[in-house]
Amino acid sequence: MDGHFALPSGDKQTSCSCLGGRLLNPSMTHLEFTATYGHIMGASRALDVRERLTDLDSQAPFEEIHLDVSSYGSHGPNVSPLQQLLHPLQRRLARRTRVWLQQGVFSFASLAELLQSCYQQLLAKARREGWLLEELSVLPRLTGEGRCRTEGACIEDYVALGGTFDRLHEGHKVLLSCAAAMATRGLVVGISGEPLLREKASASLLQSWGERAREVAAFLALQQPMLSVRLEELQDPFGPSLWPQLRALVVSVETATGAQSINVERRRLGRTDLEIWVVPLVGGQGEGKLSSSGLRADAELLMAFDECWARAQPDLSGAGSGGRWAKLVPTLAKIAGRELLERPERQRQRCLQRLTEPLDPETGLARCLELLSVAVGGQTLELLKVLADELHWSEDREQGIRRKLTAPCSRI
Repeated sequence: MDGHFALPSGDKQTSCSCLGGRLLNPSMTHLEFTATYGHIMGASRALDVRERLTDLDSQAPFEEIHLDVSSYGSHGPNVSPLQQLLHPLQRRLARRTRVWLQQGVFSFASLAELLQSCYQQLLAKARREGWLLEELSVLPRLTGEGRCRTEGACIEDYVALGGTFDRLHEGHKVLLSCAAAMATRGLVVGISGEPLLREKASASLLQSWGERAREVAAFLALQQPMLSVRLEELQDPFGPSLWPQLRALVVSVETATGAQSINVERRRLGRTDLEIWVVPLVGGQGEGKLSSSGLRADAELLMAFDECWARAQPDLSGAGSGGRWAKLVPTLAKIAGRELLERPERQRQRCLQRLTEPLDPETGLARCLELLSVAVGGQTLELLKVLADELHWSEDREQGIRRKLTAPCSRI
């Protein structure tokens, strides 16, 4: 706290001010005051960065949470049911968090709405508080004790859905969970094959069909292990949706129009129309919808960072702080990458360009720190100070990187 007091100096009283516990003599020059103030504020910001890193260190790797949703939609008019439901989650989540919804009774629409709202609020909260959520799954419990029930009008023997399912994200998970909850005998999932992927953004970064299929199968097995699931490679927009035994099709808002063309084709073939169940879009950590193209852009940036970091060859080996930073660096990079997805595209592109330029190791390390600092509020120099202190870098090395960071046009 700032204060003002007198210190004895022989027979005289010398008036001094106190700023942040450091004594300031009123006779000091403006430059001296500026240097002292800068030192204090720099130390304070570095402390903030240390606290942020400690907070990230303490985030648990995995957690399962069981949430009773039997009262969903039954609260009084002045209470938000979702806020009450999510109250047990108003704490820091683990990096991989699995939330089981139990005891609920749902229609297709109410289940889709609850899943969408849970994902959206939890992702937004993680972004506000700076958590790393590497994986988030919100799952209706469909088997065993505490299982959820679905209303009869929304149940069909065989249900279908389709998509690319690249880098399985929360929007995909809502589609898959809703479809699994409504199918009693079998679920058919069409996964886009090569002919349908040629026009995709960043197509070269798409996961292989096998990788995408394995992720879909593993997610469905979590919540409905006894359900018969068939995965089909889509070579055209119709695929298995024309099979006569199917009764319902789960689609997103974006693909609902295409679902109507499927029923037109089914009529032409003399088959009954499919029930079309539409799932709302899930928002990302900001306000935009989650998309695989955004996640591919994030993966492209992280690959460029990894290559630049490897070329810079910072020594993070060994025990103590080196081992700690070997874990912290990828964590900070992932948080920074997701943060840049919420910013104008030109910022991400500029960062990508700067990371992929031919660089000497010192400049490369500076460029990497620019990206990592996005995860700590843009405090690049403070992050450098903490890193240099904990890894016992020489003063010459720290000052060399500092000069790179303070050069014109050095920021993302």
